Amino acid sequence: MNVSDLDKILSFVPITEAAIFCLLFVTLFYVHRQRHFLFIALYKFFLMAFFSMTFMFYYKIQSVVAISFYFTMPITLALLPLFYLYADCLTTPFKKFRTRGWLHFLPSITIAIALVPYLFVPNSEKVWYVSGGYGSSENDWIFTYITWIFRFGVFILINGQLMVYLYLFKRLLNRHKNSIEHVFSYKENIDLRWLLNLLLGFILFFITLNLTHIFGVKDDVFNRIVFNIGFVGINLYIGIKGVIQLNVNSLIKNDDQIAESLQINDILPIEITSSKPYGDSATKYSTSRLSEDAKNQILNDLVSFMKEKPYHKFNFNIEDIANQLKTNTRYLSQVINETYEINFFNYVNQFRIEEAKTLLQSKESDKYTIEGIAKMVGFNSKSSFNGAFKKTTGITPSDFKKSFTSSQR
Repeated sequence: MNVSDLDKILSFVPITEAAIFCLLFVTLFYVHRQRHFLFIALYKFFLMAFFSMTFMFYYKIQSVVAISFYFTMPITLALLPLFYLYADCLTTPFKKFRTRGWLHFLPSITIAIALVPYLFVPNSEKVWYVSGGYGSSENDWIFTYITWIFRFGVFILINGQLMVYLYLFKRLLNRHKNSIEHVFSYKENIDLRWLLNLLLGFILFFITLNLTHIFGVKDDVFNRIVFNIGFVGINLYIGIKGVIQLNVNSLIKNDDQIAESLQINDILPIEITSSKPYGDSATKYSTSRLSEDAKNQILNDLVSFMKEKPYHKFNFNIEDIANQLKTNTRYLSQVINETYEINFFNYVNQFRIEEAKTLLQSKESDKYTIEGIAKMVGFNSKSSFNGAFKKTTGITPSDFKKSFTSSQR
Protein backbone atom coordinates (compact mmCIF):
# COMPACT_ATOMS: atom_id res chain seq x y z
CA MET A 1 0.00 0.00 0.00
CA ASN A 2 1.47 3.34 -1.05
CA VAL A 3 0.95 6.75 0.55
CA SER A 4 -1.76 7.70 -1.93
CA ASP A 5 -3.83 4.59 -1.10
CA LEU A 6 -3.43 5.23 2.63
CA ASP A 7 -4.53 8.82 2.10
CA LYS A 8 -7.71 7.72 0.33
CA ILE A 9 -8.60 5.19 3.01
CA LEU A 10 -7.97 7.61 5.85
CA SER A 11 -10.02 10.28 4.09
CA PHE A 12 -13.03 7.96 3.94
CA VAL A 13 -12.74 6.34 7.40
CA PRO A 14 -13.92 9.44 9.37
CA ILE A 15 -17.10 9.58 7.27
CA THR A 16 -17.93 5.93 7.97
CA GLU A 17 -17.01 6.25 11.63
CA ALA A 18 -19.22 9.32 12.12
CA ALA A 19 -22.14 7.69 10.26
CA ILE A 20 -22.00 4.53 12.39
CA PHE A 21 -21.92 6.47 15.67
CA CYS A 22 -24.68 8.81 14.46
CA LEU A 23 -27.02 5.85 13.83
CA LEU A 24 -26.03 4.30 17.16
CA PHE A 25 -26.78 7.47 19.14
CA VAL A 26 -30.08 8.04 17.32
CA THR A 27 -31.06 4.50 18.31
CA LEU A 28 -30.03 5.12 21.93
CA PHE A 29 -32.06 8.32 21.94
CA TYR A 30 -35.20 6.55 20.76
CA VAL A 31 -34.66 3.72 23.29
CA HIS A 32 -33.80 5.81 26.36
CA ARG A 33 -35.31 9.21 25.46
CA GLN A 34 -32.34 11.00 27.01
CA ARG A 35 -31.55 14.34 25.40
CA HIS A 36 -27.76 14.03 25.54
CA PHE A 37 -27.94 11.18 23.00
CA LEU A 38 -29.75 13.52 20.60
CA PHE A 39 -27.07 16.21 20.80
CA ILE A 40 -24.18 13.79 20.32
CA ALA A 41 -26.07 12.20 17.39
CA LEU A 42 -26.40 15.65 15.80
CA TYR A 43 -22.71 16.27 16.47
CA LYS A 44 -21.82 13.04 14.67
CA PHE A 45 -24.17 13.86 11.79
CA PHE A 46 -22.61 17.29 11.27
CA LEU A 47 -19.17 15.69 11.55
CA MET A 48 -20.12 13.17 8.86
CA ALA A 49 -21.24 16.05 6.62
CA PHE A 50 -18.01 17.95 7.31
CA PHE A 51 -15.78 15.01 6.38
CA SER A 52 -17.89 14.21 3.34
CA MET A 53 -17.33 17.73 2.07
CA THR A 54 -13.59 17.64 2.78
CA PHE A 55 -13.35 14.25 1.05
CA MET A 56 -15.01 15.65 -2.07
CA PHE A 57 -12.77 18.72 -1.93
CA TYR A 58 -9.57 16.66 -1.60
CA TYR A 59 -10.49 14.48 -4.55
CA LYS A 60 -11.78 17.36 -6.68
CA ILE A 61 -15.40 16.31 -7.11
CA GLN A 62 -15.95 19.93 -8.04
CA SER A 63 -19.56 19.76 -9.18
CA VAL A 64 -20.61 18.62 -5.70
CA VAL A 65 -18.08 20.82 -3.88
CA ALA A 66 -19.52 23.87 -5.67
CA ILE A 67 -22.88 23.18 -4.03
CA SER A 68 -21.63 22.03 -0.61
CA PHE A 69 -19.12 24.89 -0.21
CA TYR A 70 -21.82 27.15 1.19
CA PHE A 71 -22.45 24.76 4.12
CA THR A 72 -18.81 24.06 5.00
CA MET A 73 -18.16 26.93 7.41
CA PRO A 74 -21.63 26.99 9.09
CA ILE A 75 -21.38 23.23 9.77
CA THR A 76 -17.82 23.56 11.10
CA LEU A 77 -18.89 26.34 13.48
CA ALA A 78 -21.80 24.22 14.75
CA LEU A 79 -19.63 21.29 15.90
CA LEU A 80 -18.30 22.72 19.19
CA PRO A 81 -21.69 24.16 20.26
CA LEU A 82 -23.35 20.78 19.69
CA PHE A 83 -20.71 19.00 21.73
CA TYR A 84 -21.01 21.61 24.48
CA LEU A 85 -24.78 21.15 24.62
CA TYR A 86 -24.20 17.41 24.88
CA ALA A 87 -21.94 18.00 27.89
CA ASP A 88 -24.45 20.45 29.36
CA CYS A 89 -27.16 17.78 29.22
CA LEU A 90 -24.86 15.33 31.00
CA THR A 91 -24.03 17.76 33.80
CA THR A 92 -27.36 19.52 34.32
CA PRO A 93 -30.25 17.51 35.80
CA PHE A 94 -33.46 17.64 33.77
CA LYS A 95 -31.87 20.05 31.28
CA LYS A 96 -34.23 21.54 28.71
CA PHE A 97 -33.17 23.30 25.54
CA ARG A 98 -34.30 26.89 25.88
CA THR A 99 -34.35 29.79 23.44
CA ARG A 100 -31.01 31.15 24.67
CA GLY A 101 -29.43 27.85 23.65
CA TRP A 102 -29.59 29.11 20.06
CA LEU A 103 -26.99 31.75 20.99
CA HIS A 104 -24.37 29.01 20.74
CA PHE A 105 -25.15 28.77 17.04
CA LEU A 106 -24.98 32.52 16.42
CA PRO A 107 -21.53 32.36 14.73
CA SER A 108 -22.74 29.53 12.49
CA ILE A 109 -25.98 31.32 11.61
CA THR A 110 -24.17 34.64 11.05
CA ILE A 111 -21.70 33.07 8.63
CA ALA A 112 -24.54 31.29 6.83
CA ILE A 113 -26.30 34.63 6.33
CA ALA A 114 -23.07 36.35 5.30
CA LEU A 115 -22.45 33.69 2.63
CA VAL A 116 -25.91 34.04 1.04
CA PRO A 117 -24.57 36.00 -2.01
CA TYR A 118 -22.71 32.81 -2.99
CA LEU A 119 -26.06 31.07 -3.58
CA PHE A 120 -26.96 33.49 -6.39
CA VAL A 121 -23.79 32.92 -8.40
CA PRO A 122 -24.21 30.69 -11.50
CA ASN A 123 -23.17 27.10 -10.89
CA SER A 124 -20.46 27.26 -13.57
CA GLU A 125 -18.75 30.10 -11.72
CA LYS A 126 -19.09 28.25 -8.40
CA VAL A 127 -17.18 25.36 -9.96
CA TRP A 128 -14.63 27.86 -11.29
CA TYR A 129 -14.20 29.32 -7.78
CA VAL A 130 -13.81 26.03 -5.86
CA SER A 131 -11.41 24.78 -8.56
CA GLY A 132 -8.95 27.55 -7.78
CA GLY A 133 -10.54 30.67 -9.19
CA TYR A 134 -7.78 31.47 -11.67
CA GLY A 135 -8.55 34.05 -14.31
CA SER A 136 -11.46 36.45 -14.14
CA SER A 137 -15.16 36.24 -13.40
CA GLU A 138 -18.19 38.45 -13.82
CA ASN A 139 -18.71 38.16 -10.06
CA ASP A 140 -15.20 38.95 -8.86
CA TRP A 141 -16.47 41.21 -6.07
CA ILE A 142 -18.69 38.41 -4.69
CA PHE A 143 -15.85 35.89 -4.69
CA THR A 144 -13.49 38.39 -3.06
CA TYR A 145 -16.11 39.01 -0.40
CA ILE A 146 -16.73 35.25 0.07
CA THR A 147 -12.99 34.62 0.40
CA TRP A 148 -12.64 37.20 3.17
CA ILE A 149 -15.71 35.84 4.98
CA PHE A 150 -14.24 32.35 4.79
CA ARG A 151 -10.87 33.53 6.09
CA PHE A 152 -12.59 35.36 8.93
CA GLY A 153 -14.39 32.13 9.83
CA VAL A 154 -11.24 30.00 9.72
CA PHE A 155 -8.76 32.29 11.45
CA ILE A 156 -10.99 34.27 13.81
CA LEU A 157 -14.22 32.44 14.58
CA ILE A 158 -12.92 28.85 14.78
CA ASN A 159 -9.87 29.75 16.89
CA GLY A 160 -12.04 32.06 18.99
CA GLN A 161 -14.51 29.24 19.54
CA LEU A 162 -11.76 26.97 20.84
CA MET A 163 -10.79 29.52 23.47
CA VAL A 164 -14.37 30.40 24.43
CA TYR A 165 -15.46 26.79 24.75
CA LEU A 166 -12.37 25.84 26.71
CA TYR A 167 -13.53 28.40 29.28
CA LEU A 168 -17.18 27.28 29.07
CA PHE A 169 -16.25 23.61 29.46
CA LYS A 170 -14.03 24.42 32.44
CA ARG A 171 -16.84 26.40 34.10
CA LEU A 172 -19.38 23.69 33.33
CA LEU A 173 -17.24 20.93 34.79
CA ASN A 174 -16.41 22.95 37.92
CA ARG A 175 -20.12 23.49 38.48
CA HIS A 176 -20.73 19.81 37.87
CA LYS A 177 -17.98 18.85 40.33
CA ASN A 178 -19.56 20.97 43.06
CA SER A 179 -22.98 19.58 42.22
CA ILE A 180 -22.08 15.89 42.41
CA GLU A 181 -20.21 16.40 45.68
CA HIS A 182 -23.53 17.33 47.28
CA VAL A 183 -25.14 14.12 46.05
CA PHE A 184 -22.60 11.33 45.55
CA SER A 185 -19.90 9.78 47.72
CA TYR A 186 -17.84 8.83 44.66
CA LYS A 187 -16.73 10.43 41.39
CA GLU A 188 -15.73 7.50 39.19
CA ASN A 189 -17.47 7.72 35.80
CA ILE A 190 -19.51 10.78 36.80
CA ASP A 191 -16.98 13.61 37.16
CA LEU A 192 -16.73 13.95 33.32
CA ARG A 193 -13.14 15.13 33.49
CA TRP A 194 -12.59 13.34 30.19
CA LEU A 195 -14.54 16.12 28.45
CA LEU A 196 -12.01 18.78 29.47
CA ASN A 197 -9.08 16.48 28.66
CA LEU A 198 -10.65 15.88 25.27
CA LEU A 199 -10.98 19.59 24.53
CA LEU A 200 -7.37 20.21 25.58
CA GLY A 201 -6.29 17.38 23.29
CA PHE A 202 -8.39 18.86 20.50
CA ILE A 203 -6.69 22.26 20.91
CA LEU A 204 -3.25 20.61 21.01
CA PHE A 205 -4.11 18.77 17.80
CA PHE A 206 -5.01 22.00 16.02
CA ILE A 207 -1.88 23.73 17.32
CA THR A 208 0.17 20.87 15.87
CA LEU A 209 -1.54 21.26 12.51
CA ASN A 210 -0.93 25.01 12.52
CA LEU A 211 2.75 24.47 13.38
CA THR A 212 3.18 22.16 10.38
CA HIS A 213 2.09 25.06 8.18
CA ILE A 214 4.22 27.63 10.03
CA PHE A 215 7.37 25.51 9.65
CA GLY A 216 6.75 24.91 5.98
CA VAL A 217 5.29 21.40 5.94
CA LYS A 218 3.17 21.95 2.84
CA ASP A 219 2.73 18.38 1.62
CA ASP A 220 -1.05 18.14 1.19
CA VAL A 221 -1.01 14.35 1.43
CA PHE A 222 1.02 14.40 4.64
CA ASN A 223 -1.24 17.04 6.21
CA ARG A 224 -4.38 15.10 5.28
CA ILE A 225 -3.00 11.88 6.76
CA VAL A 226 -2.12 13.59 10.05
CA PHE A 227 -5.46 15.41 10.10
CA ASN A 228 -7.51 12.28 9.42
CA ILE A 229 -5.61 10.03 11.82
CA GLY A 230 -6.00 12.65 14.55
CA PHE A 231 -9.71 13.06 13.93
CA VAL A 232 -10.34 9.31 13.69
CA GLY A 233 -8.69 8.85 17.10
CA ILE A 234 -10.44 11.81 18.74
CA ASN A 235 -13.89 10.93 17.47
CA LEU A 236 -13.52 7.22 18.17
CA TYR A 237 -12.73 8.23 21.75
CA ILE A 238 -15.79 10.53 21.82
CA GLY A 239 -18.00 7.79 20.40
CA ILE A 240 -16.89 5.13 22.86
CA LYS A 241 -17.15 7.51 25.81
CA GLY A 242 -20.56 8.65 24.62
CA VAL A 243 -21.83 5.06 24.63
CA ILE A 244 -20.40 3.95 27.99
CA GLN A 245 -20.79 7.28 29.83
CA LEU A 246 -23.15 6.96 32.76
CA ASN A 247 -26.12 9.28 32.57
CA VAL A 248 -25.51 11.26 35.74
CA ASN A 249 -29.04 12.66 35.65
CA SER A 250 -30.54 9.17 35.77
CA LEU A 251 -28.83 8.66 39.15
CA ILE A 252 -30.65 11.65 40.64
CA LYS A 253 -34.35 11.73 41.40
CA ASN A 254 -36.44 14.87 41.16
CA ASP A 255 -36.11 16.56 44.53
CA ASP A 256 -39.29 18.54 43.93
CA GLN A 257 -41.25 15.33 43.48
CA ILE A 258 -39.68 13.79 46.58
CA ALA A 259 -40.47 16.88 48.63
CA GLU A 260 -44.01 16.94 47.32
CA SER A 261 -44.57 13.31 48.19
CA LEU A 262 -43.50 14.06 51.76
CA GLN A 263 -46.04 16.91 52.00
CA ILE A 264 -43.47 19.41 53.24
CA ASN A 265 -46.01 22.19 52.79
CA ASP A 266 -47.25 21.25 56.26
CA ILE A 267 -43.95 22.48 57.75
CA LEU A 268 -44.24 26.09 58.85
CA PRO A 269 -41.74 28.44 57.18
CA ILE A 270 -38.95 29.54 59.49
CA GLU A 271 -35.63 31.22 58.77
CA ILE A 272 -32.62 29.26 59.92
CA THR A 273 -29.69 31.06 61.45
CA SER A 274 -26.57 28.93 61.54
CA SER A 275 -23.42 29.79 63.44
CA LYS A 276 -21.44 27.58 61.06
CA PRO A 277 -22.57 28.32 57.53
CA TYR A 278 -21.07 26.10 54.83
CA GLY A 279 -19.90 28.39 52.03
CA ASP A 280 -22.89 30.53 51.15
CA SER A 281 -25.36 28.32 53.02
CA ALA A 282 -26.63 31.27 55.09
CA THR A 283 -27.90 32.77 51.85
CA LYS A 284 -28.62 29.47 50.15
CA TYR A 285 -30.95 28.28 52.90
CA SER A 286 -32.40 31.63 53.93
CA THR A 287 -35.79 30.67 52.48
CA SER A 288 -35.73 27.10 53.77
CA ARG A 289 -38.89 25.89 55.47
CA LEU A 290 -37.02 23.40 57.61
CA SER A 291 -37.82 24.08 61.26
CA GLU A 292 -35.16 23.85 63.94
CA ASP A 293 -36.90 20.84 65.52
CA ALA A 294 -37.07 19.05 62.17
CA LYS A 295 -33.43 19.89 61.55
CA ASN A 296 -32.37 18.39 64.89
CA GLN A 297 -34.47 15.30 64.23
CA ILE A 298 -32.79 14.76 60.86
CA LEU A 299 -29.36 15.26 62.45
CA ASN A 300 -30.05 12.73 65.22
CA ASP A 301 -31.40 10.20 62.75
CA LEU A 302 -28.41 10.79 60.50
CA VAL A 303 -25.90 10.16 63.30
CA SER A 304 -27.69 6.93 64.24
CA PHE A 305 -27.91 5.73 60.65
CA MET A 306 -24.22 6.33 59.90
CA LYS A 307 -23.29 4.05 62.81
CA GLU A 308 -24.64 1.20 60.67
CA LYS A 309 -21.82 1.94 58.17
CA PRO A 310 -24.00 2.26 55.05
CA TYR A 311 -21.06 3.99 53.33
CA HIS A 312 -19.43 0.59 52.73
CA LYS A 313 -21.45 0.56 49.49
CA PHE A 314 -19.19 2.38 47.03
CA ASN A 315 -22.04 3.96 45.02
CA PHE A 316 -23.64 5.33 48.16
CA ASN A 317 -25.47 8.62 47.56
CA ILE A 318 -27.49 11.15 49.50
CA GLU A 319 -30.80 9.66 48.39
CA ASP A 320 -29.89 6.37 50.08
CA ILE A 321 -29.86 8.24 53.38
CA ALA A 322 -32.87 10.43 52.60
CA ASN A 323 -34.99 7.38 51.83
CA GLN A 324 -33.98 5.73 55.10
CA LEU A 325 -34.61 8.86 57.15
CA LYS A 326 -37.87 9.59 55.30
CA THR A 327 -36.81 13.10 54.40
CA ASN A 328 -35.77 14.77 51.14
CA THR A 329 -32.29 15.33 49.82
CA ARG A 330 -32.42 19.12 50.00
CA TYR A 331 -33.12 19.12 53.74
CA LEU A 332 -30.53 16.43 54.36
CA SER A 333 -27.92 18.35 52.38
CA GLN A 334 -28.80 21.50 54.33
CA VAL A 335 -28.30 19.72 57.67
CA ILE A 336 -24.91 18.33 56.61
CA ASN A 337 -23.72 21.64 55.14
CA GLU A 338 -24.74 23.74 58.15
CA THR A 339 -23.73 21.30 60.86
CA TYR A 340 -20.41 19.99 59.57
CA GLU A 341 -19.39 22.75 57.15
CA ILE A 342 -18.70 20.19 54.42
CA ASN A 343 -20.57 18.69 51.48
CA PHE A 344 -21.97 15.17 51.31
CA PHE A 345 -18.96 13.77 49.42
CA ASN A 346 -16.48 14.87 52.08
CA TYR A 347 -18.89 13.98 54.90
CA VAL A 348 -19.14 10.34 53.81
CA ASN A 349 -15.47 10.01 52.96
CA GLN A 350 -14.50 11.19 56.44
CA PHE A 351 -16.20 8.08 57.82
CA ARG A 352 -14.41 5.93 55.28
CA ILE A 353 -11.02 7.47 56.04
CA GLU A 354 -11.43 7.13 59.80
CA GLU A 355 -12.36 3.47 59.45
CA ALA A 356 -9.45 2.94 57.06
CA LYS A 357 -7.07 4.49 59.60
CA THR A 358 -8.33 2.05 62.22
CA LEU A 359 -7.82 -0.88 59.86
CA LEU A 360 -4.34 0.28 58.89
CA GLN A 361 -3.40 0.48 62.59
CA SER A 362 -4.79 -2.96 63.41
CA LYS A 363 -2.65 -6.06 63.86
CA GLU A 364 -4.51 -7.74 61.02
CA SER A 365 -3.68 -4.98 58.50
CA ASP A 366 -0.85 -7.05 56.99
CA LYS A 367 -3.46 -9.51 55.75
CA TYR A 368 -4.93 -6.90 53.41
CA THR A 369 -3.58 -4.86 50.55
CA ILE A 370 -4.17 -1.11 50.42
CA GLU A 371 -6.67 -1.71 47.63
CA GLY A 372 -8.42 -4.34 49.74
CA ILE A 373 -8.79 -1.91 52.65
CA ALA A 374 -10.03 0.76 50.26
CA LYS A 375 -12.85 -1.48 49.04
CA MET A 376 -13.65 -2.65 52.57
CA VAL A 377 -14.47 0.91 53.63
CA GLY A 378 -16.37 1.85 50.47
CA PHE A 379 -13.90 3.22 47.92
CA ASN A 380 -14.22 1.84 44.42
CA SER A 381 -10.54 2.17 43.51
CA LYS A 382 -7.12 2.48 45.06
CA SER A 383 -6.52 5.81 43.30
CA SER A 384 -9.65 7.45 44.72
CA PHE A 385 -8.78 6.08 48.18
CA ASN A 386 -5.22 7.41 47.99
CA GLY A 387 -6.45 10.82 46.86
CA ALA A 388 -9.09 11.14 49.58
CA PHE A 389 -6.77 9.78 52.29
CA LYS A 390 -3.93 12.17 51.40
CA LYS A 391 -6.33 15.12 51.20
CA THR A 392 -7.54 14.36 54.73
CA THR A 393 -4.31 13.27 56.46
CA GLY A 394 -1.59 14.82 54.32
CA ILE A 395 0.04 11.44 53.58
CA THR A 396 -0.77 8.33 51.59
CA PRO A 397 -2.28 5.21 53.24
CA SER A 398 1.02 3.35 52.73
CA ASP A 399 3.01 6.09 54.46
CA PHE A 400 0.42 6.26 57.24
CA LYS A 401 0.79 2.53 57.85
CA LYS A 402 4.61 2.74 57.81
CA SER A 403 4.66 5.65 60.26
CA PHE A 404 2.32 3.80 62.65
CA THR A 405 4.37 0.60 62.43
CA SER A 406 7.56 2.53 63.14
CA SER A 407 6.06 4.21 66.19
CA GLN A 408 5.12 0.82 67.66
CA ARG A 409 8.69 -0.51 67.60
